[in-house]
Amino acid sequence: MNDLHLNPGGTVYRGTYDWDHIAEVGHGLGWQRKSTEDPGFGAVTFGTDGTTAPDGTIEHPTKTHDGQTGGTDGIYGYFDRNTESSSNQAKIALGLSDQLTNVKR
Repeated sequence: MNDLHLNPGGTVYRGTYDWDHIAEVGHGLGWQRKSTEDPGFGAVTFGTDGTTAPDGTIEHPTKTHDGQTGGTDGIYGYFDRNTESSSNQAKIALGLSDQLTNVKR
């Protein structure tokens, strides 16, 4: 798993949600795992902070580490419907990475 970034046939994607400290635990505990935030890792970063889709649909921001919250109290998780995160993940799964929002390569 340490060499996932070296796989010439694949791409690693990561969301921009910047308060996700859980994802960095392995890196911070000295397991010698390279962080996906490190530019040298080569991950493609997609937006999770919320946006408006071309059709005018509001795509909500991710505001928790949880996968799904149902939008309770206006807090949305990575996989909740109508979030920028879930929309981008669907595009990745369908091979439409050229349509990702707020992408950084």
